Amino acid sequence: GIEARTGLKVTGMRRAEIAILPLPRISLSDVSFVDPQGVLSGKAARLRARARLLPLIGGQLDFDRIDLVAPEIDVAAGNSGGSYALWLDRVLGYLARLDSQTRLVLNSGSVMMRSDSTVLTTLRDVNLLIEERTAQAPVALAGSFTWRGEVSTGRLEVLSDTPVGAFPCKQVRLTLTKGEESRDALGLYCKGK
Repeated sequence: GIEARTGLKVTGMRRAEIAILPLPRISLSDVSFVDPQGVLSGKAARLRARARLLPLIGGQLDFDRIDLVAPEIDVAAGNSGGSYALWLDRVLGYLARLDSQTRLVLNSGSVMMRSDSTVLTTLRDVNLLIEERTAQAPVALAGSFTWRGEVSTGRLEVLSDTPVGAFPCKQVRLTLTKGEESRDALGLYCKGK
């Protein structure tokens, strides 16, 4: 169910609700979650998961969309803290290892990069859509957030996971808008560099 489609294991909740009509869905209140590989952990006021109708009729529970409402997500940056590229690599690596991922939506949340107990940076007012994809499809995400007091919007698409020459790089398109400035760039994202 949820762990297979998001990589996150639900470790606690206050209440669970199941509804069949108008569309089958599950809602968990005051939920906490963790990535078993230690990259992400956090909590959310609510996790809403919308079930796919055809698999449900066949007796299997699968989801086409999972919303995290007011999430507080911690991303483990490693002991050394690392650079922005390493932080991005942790998140992209987490998403890329999922066999198949449902559409994930973060509403009014925060994301904190941590090294041990130290907060390195925080994104606030995070509203993010991570597109549904299969294991071989590239990662695509878009949304808005506040970083260092500035409201920003952005879109990141991994265009190809195919190595570029001898380098373990991914081809990406990044679009960022911060205030009146906007940047659109094609480039390479090289793991950890």
